[in-house]
Amino acid sequence: MTPPQRTDTTTAAKTRPSSGNGRKKPGTSTKKRAAGPVPIDWEAGHGTVSGTLAMAANAAGAAAFGTALGVPATWPLAVAAAGAVGHGLIAPLRRGATGATIGARLSGWAIAGAWSAGVIASDPRHWTGSGFGWAAGTLAAGSMLVYGLADEAELQEEARDEDARSAEKRKANTARWAIANEWVDRIEQVTHVRVTPVALAMRPDDTGFALEVALPAEITAARLAGFNVALAEAARLPVGCLVQIVPTITQGHVLIDVDTVNTADRVQPYGDDFSKLSVLTGIPWFLDRNSKPVKVFKREACALILGPMGSGKTTLLDTILAGNCRCPDVLTWVIDLGKKGDAARSFVTPWLESQEVIPPPPNTDRLPDGIRPGVDWVATDPDTALIMLRVAKAIAQWRLVAYAELMRRADTKLLPVSARIPFIDIVVDEGVELLNSTSRDGRRGELRDELISLMETTRAMGERMTLTSVDGNLNALQDSRIRRYANLRAALTSTDSEGAGVAKLFGTRIRGIDGRQLRAPGAGVASADTGIGGFDPQVIRTFKTSPSFARAAVAATNSWRASLEPDAVRMIAVQFGKVYERRWARENIGWLLGETAESQTPPTPTDQTGGRVGLEPLPWRHSRGEDNAGKASEAKPLSERQEDEIAAFHAALGNLPETDEPPAQPAGQPGTNEPSARPATAPETPIAWRGKAVQILRSAGTDTWMSVKEIRDALADGGTDLARQTVSTALADMARRRQVRTRGTGSSTAYAAPEDPGL
Repeated sequence: MTPPQRTDTTTAAKTRPSSGNGRKKPGTSTKKRAAGPVPIDWEAGHGTVSGTLAMAANAAGAAAFGTALGVPATWPLAVAAAGAVGHGLIAPLRRGATGATIGARLSGWAIAGAWSAGVIASDPRHWTGSGFGWAAGTLAAGSMLVYGLADEAELQEEARDEDARSAEKRKANTARWAIANEWVDRIEQVTHVRVTPVALAMRPDDTGFALEVALPAEITAARLAGFNVALAEAARLPVGCLVQIVPTITQGHVLIDVDTVNTADRVQPYGDDFSKLSVLTGIPWFLDRNSKPVKVFKREACALILGPMGSGKTTLLDTILAGNCRCPDVLTWVIDLGKKGDAARSFVTPWLESQEVIPPPPNTDRLPDGIRPGVDWVATDPDTALIMLRVAKAIAQWRLVAYAELMRRADTKLLPVSARIPFIDIVVDEGVELLNSTSRDGRRGELRDELISLMETTRAMGERMTLTSVDGNLNALQDSRIRRYANLRAALTSTDSEGAGVAKLFGTRIRGIDGRQLRAPGAGVASADTGIGGFDPQVIRTFKTSPSFARAAVAATNSWRASLEPDAVRMIAVQFGKVYERRWARENIGWLLGETAESQTPPTPTDQTGGRVGLEPLPWRHSRGEDNAGKASEAKPLSERQEDEIAAFHAALGNLPETDEPPAQPAGQPGTNEPSARPATAPETPIAWRGKAVQILRSAGTDTWMSVKEIRDALADGGTDLARQTVSTALADMARRRQVRTRGTGSSTAYAAPEDPGL
């Protein structure tokens, strides 16, 4: 048969092999010399030229010193004989040199010894001019003879070494030749097509190989691709090892990619690397067959993930949410109606832990104050989900106008997302619940329509969806457009014995991937039809994550996680009220605290869905203190620092909202809901105790700044015992109303009396 024309797809630099006698020809090095003086290699052996010159110089020196010292003429002969035995005979024979090398060395020692002895015997001190000429001529003639013999010896040594290397290479490639021959014969036996091997490349981790073959003129690549399962069974590969037949960059050639080791059951932890990423540079979601992370580019792509129960879908979702946390330009919203927010719970509990609402895990220190939730918003009921989707649509419409100048200057139709203008990824877990849910008004499919509308219209404004589902049937997804708009697709197959998810998502594009073979937890098939980082359907497996994985990710990325731009927050407040600002209010997080109370999020008026009610057009960079007509604003303009503080307040989410104060207990009965060991007192109206707080600040002096704890303790000393969170929320509201002054953010916030004594 015809052997492969190439035995490796990698290119190696070819250099002339060195001679077997350790010598190197001058000028044969292919390395580029560095600038500056050339270093001397004192360990380098002699070549044909330098060895000949050294022989002549040593012979002349021995003759001169022998004449001057009056040594007998036999001494050079004795030295030459010893050198010939040791250097010319014993050393070459020990390393297996050629006869030409031995002859050249013996000739050199013989000529040098005879010439030196002849010179000493004739006593050069009595020579005339002809004597010196004779001596120089004979030495030159002997040197030329030695050079010729040495050069011929080196050529023979190189030829022998080249033959030895070729034989060794052929021996090393015997197994590869056997693989190529075996698979060419197997292809002919199974497909009745005789192919010609072109290249063979082994995987670096020895888990398989790729054989490139050329097809006959009358055979197409599509015809051969249908025999992948038959070839895998004919080769008796282990379960989980696949044969994929895909076209190459050359038409008429196909690449037969063969697994010899099932890598789908390998376990690779995600690790503790939570360094910064970006939605523009890709986020690792899973691993390929060579255990290399596969990055996905979500800036313009929606994702659809199918996975039956137990297939590893939750682990993959944890990886996706953690990857979003690592991106300063990604804001994550989660909709989980089927499990009431459980998909996001582990990414929110670190916030509760830092607020001392729940204890830390055993044998670990409590997270410091100021930890924000790992996701920005969670919807656990249909009405909140509907509000979230409508808010997202309103943000996209607002961004289209607000950042029109920014996009014009950047010469793009796609909004340049950044930490200032974050990309919004709406992650929908158990999408069947959302797609089949009924709104408060009894309209079925309203959430589905809003979701599809977002998939269709918000790509340019930096909003995309990630939808998970147990099944990809039309009766589950309710609309074929969901699959059509999903540029990123993944089907987890460990519990899908029929490979139905792979067939539904990829159809005939799977190119020989048998999903029924991928039974390890977290194994599956994924593809990306994206302009950047796209890839054809390929076998993947998910990272392994631990229960503490989300906690570590949230804590490590807390300092740079994205928050919604302040102008968008104000727009939401105008159109939808405080649904976004109070998304973490006590009445809205019963799902997180283990309470059964339903969300109190008010429904959105139908006439306010979308649009820009009460808002003037915003420039791409909002002005400070001036309206669009160029006139000074009546309200006092905010400084840049104040606007940043407002943005931090909306994004920090560092405190729980105000809770109901405990009722007074009868005398002699301890209060079950008391925030401290102080005796419970009858609650006062908010106006009354807020006035006391202002009086406390005034009595401390207008230049004295007090923390929330100090104000709370002063109120308690005066008989008003309140929860710290109640005081903190009220003071923040009083600061917005300019009833008190404030400085700092988060746990370092301090308050002082107002400058206007009339307040």
